[in-house]
Amino acid sequence: MEKVAEPLVCLTVLTPGMTERLFKALTADNHAVCFVDATTEPQVRYGAVVLHRVMYDASMGEEEGARRRLELVRQLSDSCVLVDPIERVLPFADRGKLCSMLAQLAPAVQQPRWLVVQEGQDAAAAAQDAGLRLPIICKPLVACGPPRSHQLAVGLEYAALRGFPAPMLLQEYVAHGGRIFKAYCVGEHVHCEERDSLPDLMSSACERVSQDCVGDGEPIPHLVRFSTQGKMPRACDFGPVAMGSSRATDETSPNTASTSVGVSACGRSCHDETVAWEARRREAMTLAATVARSFEVGLLGVDIIVRNSQEGTGHIESIQSHEHQSPRHSLTSLLGKEHCDNAQGNSPSQMVVVDLNYFPNTCLKLGDGGAALAALETVSYTHLRAHET
Repeated sequence: MEKVAEPLVCLTVLTPGMTERLFKALTADNHAVCFVDATTEPQVRYGAVVLHRVMYDASMGEEEGARRRLELVRQLSDSCVLVDPIERVLPFADRGKLCSMLAQLAPAVQQPRWLVVQEGQDAAAAAQDAGLRLPIICKPLVACGPPRSHQLAVGLEYAALRGFPAPMLLQEYVAHGGRIFKAYCVGEHVHCEERDSLPDLMSSACERVSQDCVGDGEPIPHLVRFSTQGKMPRACDFGPVAMGSSRATDETSPNTASTSVGVSACGRSCHDETVAWEARRREAMTLAATVARSFEVGLLGVDIIVRNSQEGTGHIESIQSHEHQSPRHSLTSLLGKEHCDNAQGNSPSQMVVVDLNYFPNTCLKLGDGGAALAALETVSYTHLRAHET
């Protein structure tokens, strides 16, 4: 009689909300993996694997729940395989460290010009000394955890940068048509969605933007604030600096490209636009896979924009696009010898990585309408990595 294999135990050490979303996302017939919430059943299970977000817990400081989860992951690391190792995950709590890591992947992977400003530094002077061009995006250095990690701003003049609390990451704004690709790598699978982003802004307009005055004529620095967990600012929020998105979006329309066939207002075939969009999406997936493989992590979200060649800032090199056959792709199929050969700048591309997130919520669904974590593939991928190293 054939022996039935024991299900692989996967321990979760996540926030209550993330744990709830995870268990809702699982398929009922997935018997190959047994998921257990280790925060409520903390007994050690040798040979199990552990899903965690230690970068989130580490960034929460002395918050009691986060402290307990971080300590639990460290305990489990002595007897279990972590998805992913602690030392590979912790840098995702610091946007400055992530930019430094991305810089090591150039020219195959490009990002906007950036600068870290510490407490006590004059952000305006530092940005000017570094040669950063306006507009400039201000981001907290802490990338996850506290609510302030999601509070961003766009500075339309150098003086406005002083109104954003340090430590901070400054990034040159790159015009990108008001759209962003959100690519997700889960083990050996890659998925990509397109969403609304900041409108196109003109660097030249920032130099002559007029300042409003209050009281005795003191200027109000131009700093447009927004949250990554809310609606993105609209063109009207930026005044004369905004030149409008090259691709208008309606608040009631879905955040993905239309697949209908017809003729657009400019006379171009909607089918041609859809084909072009699909090619860009596949290229974004390849780029995300490159970053995930380079950083050696199995759960990664990568925010990617396509530079608008008509208006934008920053020095952008090139990568090579590839052809794929399905909505969700294998990392192995995305990355081959030809990628290494073609990532040297031989073929022009406008893809730019603007942010990274470890194990974002979207990894739980992969956008395919299924149970969505692809847990068995993720776990198997991690085990293979552990054996390889």
